Amino acid sequence: MSTSSSSSTSLSKSSSTSSTSILSQISDKEKRIPEKSNKLKDFLLCHKNKTDNYEKDIEKQEAPGRNLRNEISEHKWDAKKIASKFKESGINVENPMESNGLSESEAKNLLQKNGKNELPKAKEMSDLELFLRQFLNLLWVLLLVADGLSFIGYLSDTR
Repeated sequence: MSTSSSSSTSLSKSSSTSSTSILSQISDKEKRIPEKSNKLKDFLLCHKNKTDNYEKDIEKQEAPGRNLRNEISEHKWDAKKIASKFKESGINVENPMESNGLSESEAKNLLQKNGKNELPKAKEMSDLELFLRQFLNLLWVLLLVADGLSFIGYLSDTR
């Protein structure tokens, strides 16, 4: 990931400088062909603005909520940061092995308030429902139609 971001950064810098040098060349020649050079200059200015904002766009793409790696980061935190963020956890920063955690009453209160810490069970499908759902697939329908036409052709062939 870091190699791709560093290569994209160098790419954006090189394309930015190349567009700037081209802009300076165009400004020297724009007196001769003003109409075309203005169009090209506008295009290059737009390209330069895009490449200047490239790094900002990359940062936006990796914003929390768009990338799960950035969303769940507590496993990278040290004990001080966890203790400051989750004060109710009761973490002893100096000696984490002596941390008490939640008391029994706090655990019961949280259990009553939030419920059990478990995933809901997935809805199971009966065998009959699975069998009938297969016929909703377009390829299955086409195969069944082809089978039916083939069978009708077989029955009508009376030689």
